[in-house]
Amino acid sequence: MSHHFFEGYCFDGAKKQWIKTTLPLPNVIYNRYPGRKSEIKKLTSLHQKIKGKHIPFFNSAFFSKWKVYQLFSKDPILSSHLPKTYRLTPEIDIAKLLQKHSSLYFKPINSSKGAGIFRLSSHKHTIIYQDHKRKEEFSSLKAIDLPRSAYLIQEAIETQPFKDRRYDLRILAHHKDSRYVISGVGIRHSPYQSITTHTLNGGSISPFQDLEDEVDTSFLSSFVNTCGQVLQKSFPLVEEFSLDMAKSVQGQYYLFEVNAKPMIFDETDIQTQGAKHICNIFYKLTKFLD
Repeated sequence: MSHHFFEGYCFDGAKKQWIKTTLPLPNVIYNRYPGRKSEIKKLTSLHQKIKGKHIPFFNSAFFSKWKVYQLFSKDPILSSHLPKTYRLTPEIDIAKLLQKHSSLYFKPINSSKGAGIFRLSSHKHTIIYQDHKRKEEFSSLKAIDLPRSAYLIQEAIETQPFKDRRYDLRILAHHKDSRYVISGVGIRHSPYQSITTHTLNGGSISPFQDLEDEVDTSFLSSFVNTCGQVLQKSFPLVEEFSLDMAKSVQGQYYLFEVNAKPMIFDETDIQTQGAKHICNIFYKLTKFLD
């Protein structure tokens, strides 16, 4: 790459394929690397190449799940909507946590899309282990091969069902003017007896209209904006994120996950609205419309 050009790929509309070509330096960079390992490897080199060129770079890295929890737990509005969360260390007493919460989710700190999640529940004199593939009962924690680090432990919240199945709200948010706004809300159902609602693990989709009367959209709009305001104080150039939320059986909204790299939404209207907001963000960061 010279000082003003680099090798990249451009989509050829006539051939319907990406072609390798020489391109001028971009006016803005939108990071969509899907994996943490590939991101670290590729972006280290990219950061060096654009250093000092003042190119806006948004969604520059995945969020740290633990850092986000620490930030949100200090906010007076957000803290009451978080399940109790702990960082797994060799010293932590899982048995005591199970006595306190009865059911716990174990989430890898550096994973996404529901990968590696499992749940432990205590029932009478047994411990129930469940992941995406199996469900087993054990007589004690010692009989289970548990990780000792690189995981978060999250209190399991009993959520309101819809048609006898657990569901989450997947909320896509973007920065617009001085606020963070909702581009769309998707409904994700878990398979029966499953621990997550991710479609990659068998989850399914319902139209938001099916549950619209049950959802406080005014609260969600305010909540999403607060999340964005807190995130932008600690992470560079937060212009887009998504939230995984649900309502407890008591009617309290809980936030389970914040994603810096939202997955593509299957709902065309949500994806279209999100794309419009992304284009406006490009214009804002490049000052093309000034």
